[in-house]
Amino acid sequence: MLDSKEIARRALLLAAETRARRKRRRSILTVSVAIFVCASVIAVITIRSVTQSGRELSVPEITDAQVPLAMPDINDASVTYPSIETVTIRYGEATADMPFTNPATNACYLTFEIILTDTGERLCISEMVAPSGNAGEQTLLIELAEGTYNAEIIMKAYEINSYAELEMTSLSFEIIVE
Repeated sequence: MLDSKEIARRALLLAAETRARRKRRRSILTVSVAIFVCASVIAVITIRSVTQSGRELSVPEITDAQVPLAMPDINDASVTYPSIETVTIRYGEATADMPFTNPATNACYLTFEIILTDTGERLCISEMVAPSGNAGEQTLLIELAEGTYNAEIIMKAYEINSYAELEMTSLSFEIIVE
């Protein structure tokens, strides 16, 4: 039979083991919550990285006809940007056909954003354009009077699979509204 000292000693050991288990469970729970919070933050950052100026960019479906069979590796090839000197827009129209293309040699999406140099106003921004694709018809965010405007096009490259921004460049050109 156990004496009272032995019973007390075993009760203390059991209580110490229970506290240790609870502490271990709390630690595991804390680590789990921290991992969940980090994953949530990463998800939010990823979602925001595909969002530009409050407007979500859509990712186009790529068909076999649009993409060469062997896409160049973005690490091995540099991004090729189109050159633009002048864009003509019809006065009074709410949309304009923008002649910006993403060369077939690129292994990335491109977006095209036009900013008026003198005022800093954004004229339009394209969705992601796949290799061999073009920006096409764009909604104009501001109405322009007839005349000639100095503008800057900001071209951003995005990775094909993750949509992560790779790089960007800008180019000055003229917009003629007639």
